[in-house]
Amino acid sequence: MEQIPAEFVFDEQPLPTSVAQDEQLTSVWAVICAGAEDTEQELHELHNEFDEIRHQQDAAKRKFYIEIIEQLMDNFDRMISVEEARDDPTEPKALKWFKRVKRTRRTLEGLLAMDHVVPIDLLRPVPGSVMVEDFIERDDVSDNTILEVLERGWLWRGEILRKAKVVVARNTSMTTATQTAPESFNEPQKDD
Repeated sequence: MEQIPAEFVFDEQPLPTSVAQDEQLTSVWAVICAGAEDTEQELHELHNEFDEIRHQQDAAKRKFYIEIIEQLMDNFDRMISVEEARDDPTEPKALKWFKRVKRTRRTLEGLLAMDHVVPIDLLRPVPGSVMVEDFIERDDVSDNTILEVLERGWLWRGEILRKAKVVVARNTSMTTATQTAPESFNEPQKDD
């Protein structure tokens, strides 16, 4: 007869009876359930901590993107609009510099777009994303035509990061029924 290896030899205690076995299983089950409840609570706490960290991260990103837009993109836009408004031809060195500025702005805009930070499309603006700073009375264009963009508006993940500020036409030849601004436009703000 073969001998049983030592690792398979158990204490020589009798097997538990059916009642004893049930009590033991009930006790083990209670420990497992208590552990599961603790684990579930810890998991819930971890989810809450993760959500809080993500919220703080999003707030920091939002602040960072607003700073980039206000400090870099607005300055690029101003430089480009000033150069494009010039009537006289620019010297070759300045023209080369101007092209580099435009390329840098496009590159920065592409980097922002990688994290879903995009300029507001003024042809199809998100409701509430355009703020009218002023009206200019003009009969040669239709009512509420954007005449000038004072500041580009920006979206981040489809939400308004900064509203666009514009000047629009008010057509004096149209009837008063058609002179209302679109829903996404506000009346110009008055300084007190």
